[in-house]
Amino acid sequence: VFLRPGDLDVLDYGCGKCYLINPMDWDSYDPNFPTVAPVHSYDTIICNYVLCVLPPEERLAVLKMIHSYLRSDGKAYVSVRADEPKQGWGISSRGTYQGRCKSLPGKLIKSNSQFRTYELTVATRLA
Repeated sequence: VFLRPGDLDVLDYGCGKCYLINPMDWDSYDPNFPTVAPVHSYDTIICNYVLCVLPPEERLAVLKMIHSYLRSDGKAYVSVRADEPKQGWGISSRGTYQGRCKSLPGKLIKSNSQFRTYELTVATRLA
């Protein structure tokens, strides 16, 4: 399916510096960068490699926030690392946290040696 710009409301949650390069019709949100907090609901939300850099006790709050921004028929796609960082899990050489996310709520739609992607809907039960 080819999507034309403007067909869907898309949010990149935890976009980091990608807010500079995301398509102009996407909303980009990251609490650590100069982005604007979302103010409405979305058809599609992407969240790539965000949960891996959060301590386990903060991950559910992010998933609930993403869940709260989904339209009734919307879908969120959350990707996490499947590989182990070269320096291992914990604090990286750059001083950032890297943690394993063994599994997430939602349907696993893609998995390989590098990453796993889960699909969440409003029907997805969060712990």
